[in-house]
Amino acid sequence: MTTYFTMERRCAVCGKVHKYQEVGSTNCFGPSDLDLRPAPMKRWTMHAWVQTCPDCGYSASRVDKPTDVDKEWLASEAYRTCAGRNFASDLAADFYRCYMNAMCEFHEETAMLALLHAAWACDDEGDEENAKMCRREAEDLFGIVRCDSDDYLILRADLLRRSGQFDRPIEMYKDIHSENEMAKKILRFEEQRAAAHDTRRYTVADVLPDD
Repeated sequence: MTTYFTMERRCAVCGKVHKYQEVGSTNCFGPSDLDLRPAPMKRWTMHAWVQTCPDCGYSASRVDKPTDVDKEWLASEAYRTCAGRNFASDLAADFYRCYMNAMCEFHEETAMLALLHAAWACDDEGDEENAKMCRREAEDLFGIVRCDSDDYLILRADLLRRSGQFDRPIEMYKDIHSENEMAKKILRFEEQRAAAHDTRRYTVADVLPDD
């Protein structure tokens, strides 16, 4: 069961107070996607992961946290149009603006995760081209974030494959160095799917059906 609560938050940019829905508790039954997207019911709480001020349009995980973003940036054409992206989903656009704001403050890991969430929102609306674009831009940030955890190695492989960059995961993961046997199986699976030019969604259960 998922529960929500409503909180008043003061926008850190314009100072206006509005009510926002936030997740109180949830659960997660089933295997996650290979790009770390959780199973239901947590999967369906994404709308509460980003807050957008109705007055100035500032988007962030919490609008009341201090920020260097200003009203001039929020009024810019680049921000208002999501750099010219025509998203089918308002939620995807909110996550994309969250990414843009995080980049303004050099919070690259936050920006990368916002792009990933934007891609998930695009997936839900069947917005394939924007989903691929968000995944490409998220993968680009790995050169800055430089996280070598097994989860992030798998995430990067999935971002590359699902954005149609098939040659790169094959080359990057042909010699897999990890002490985690599950991670090695998943990365090998990603390599095989990339070789088949397969951009479909997979879960951990598709890789490890007998585990």
